[in-house]
Amino acid sequence: MKFEQFALAALASFAISAVASAQQTHNVPVFEFDVERVALHDEANTAGIYARLVSEAGEYCGGIVARESVEYPVCVEAMVTLVVTELDHAPLAQLHGAATQARAPRQQAVAYSAG
Repeated sequence: MKFEQFALAALASFAISAVASAQQTHNVPVFEFDVERVALHDEANTAGIYARLVSEAGEYCGGIVARESVEYPVCVEAMVTLVVTELDHAPLAQLHGAATQARAPRQQAVAYSAG
């Protein structure tokens, strides 16, 4: 049973002032997500693993930026995308792609109203 752990520093592909200030002081929080590789072999587990990933990314990002901020969903999306990319698991990537597509119109509306 292979055990995967992903520790991803929020060094990021997104600009969040809280992350930038944390980086300057070298106090960068780390996002960790643990999943057993064998759990990914059962596609019935995929939705549960994805839901847990999104939840844990939300908790992590909530510690960096305010949940009601514009940066919060960007942070969650970035952390989830990083883990999904690292896992390189097609069913999980498909689920993430579908979830991302479903959120895209709402995110565009927020972007238009924000600026």
